[in-house]
Amino acid sequence: MLKKKENKKKRNQIRQTVADVLEFPPEVAMDLPKITLAGQMLLVENHKGIIEYSNQKIRLKVGGGWLEINGQNMILKAIRNEELAISGKVEKLILETGW
Repeated sequence: MLKKKENKKKRNQIRQTVADVLEFPPEVAMDLPKITLAGQMLLVENHKGIIEYSNQKIRLKVGGGWLEINGQNMILKAIRNEELAISGKVEKLILETGW
């Protein structure tokens, strides 16, 4: 188990170094979601799929974990390959990584 963590840490360091040299945005290099909130519209880029969906809670699979969005009257407005748009009142975001 310790060796897996060391390997993962080393891979992340290599990714970060490459991203710095090539001037990639960190979310691209580290496989992280990019989250943009504007008014009552939330855009999530670089997700890996929908785990759970209701008008009060949406959970998305993201690189290394999941993203939970809690709110009211949430509706999926657009779903694309690695991008989705959500409208409604967003009250809380939880990003859980490390699995």
